[in-house]
Order: sequence, then C-alpha cells, then structure tokens
Amino acid sequence: MSMIDVITNPQAFFARRDGDLSLVPAVGIVLLIALINVGTGYLTIQVTMSALSASAQGFQTIALVTTVIGGLFGVFVAWLFFGGLFHLLASVLYDGDGSFTDTLAVTGWGNVPKIFGGIIAFGVTYYVFAIQGVTIPSFSDPQAIQQYAESMKHHPLLMVSSVAAIAFKLWSGFIWTFGVSTVQDIEVREAAVVVGIPLAISVLYSVYQFV
Repeated sequence: MSMIDVITNPQAFFARRDGDLSLVPAVGIVLLIALINVGTGYLTIQVTMSALSASAQGFQTIALVTTVIGGLFGVFVAWLFFGGLFHLLASVLYDGDGSFTDTLAVTGWGNVPKIFGGIIAFGVTYYVFAIQGVTIPSFSDPQAIQQYAESMKHHPLLMVSSVAAIAFKLWSGFIWTFGVSTVQDIEVREAAVVVGIPLAISVLYSVYQFV
C-alpha cells in the first residue's frame, strides 16, 4: 500500500515515482488532515460555548465558522509554505533542478504521519472533553479562565497528544528528506539541510507552545 510504503521506506517509494508524481494524492492527504483538525476544533468549540452566557451564544456560529475556515485553509497554507521553502532552499543552496509541482507533491506525501497525529489529537480531545468531562468557568471571571487554561495546558493526556504531534512532525521531516532529495536531484544529506531548517523552526515553536 502506498501510505505504508511512504512511511516505512520513503527512499524507495519516491524513487519508484520519480518523474511520475501527481498532486492529486497529495491534495487528498492534506484535505484529510484538515478535516480531522476541523473535527477536533469543533469538539473544543462545543465545550467552550457551554461556558458562555445565553446572550453570548450567538458567538458560537462565528466561532464554528472561524474554526472550519482555519482548520481547512490553515493546513493547505502550511503545505504550500513548506513546499515553497523546500523548493527555494534546494534551488538556492544546492542548485536543485526539480519542479515546484513535484516538490509540493512530495511535501503532501510527507504529511502522512500527521494523519495519525490528528487522529490521536481528536481521540484525546473527545475523551477529555466529552467522556471524562471538564468544567469551564464563566468567561466573566478572567482569573478563573486563566487558571483553567493553565490546567488544560498541563493536562497529562493533552501533553501526550502534544508530544505525539511533535514526534509525527519529525517523522514527516524524515519522509520529506528523501522526497526532496529525489525530486530536486540532490544528495540526501543536502536534502536533510533543506528540510531541517524550516522543520527545526517549526519544532522549536511547537516546544515553546508546549512549555
């Protein structure tokens, strides 16, 4: 199966498809991640809205629309952003001669591990908020809200989900390295630098949010 191959042996996977990469599977992978993120955001919004007063419930529609738009477009923007950076860095640093379209395709394929990360995040969110249950203080009490936010930030299951997200991001970096090496016709160690620069910044930002 293609998805199993790309996460277990990305070098062979991309070598077999060199010159025959399509954006269609990549778009499908990114769309699936976006939909999972939207589902996770929806669960969070539903619980958050319960803490609002009746007069503020109309805000729920705005929050849901924002969550859907952010969940869908945010993932696609990130895909284009990382693909563009990989293409630019490969071209500038190592005279890579691959097409931007092929670079986008391998960037999309490299997001496969994030599907698993998204599923874990959705499952953890559902368990914590829908099954285990949490009590959100009234939004009219800023201090209570701040304490609640801190407690959620350090919730054991949510912390595990955050660590898993970083791990899957690194796994994506492993896949991207072989993909960029193949389509840009550069050495694997060179592709590791190309991928490593934006990936390191992304991981550090995730760690900063985590702590």
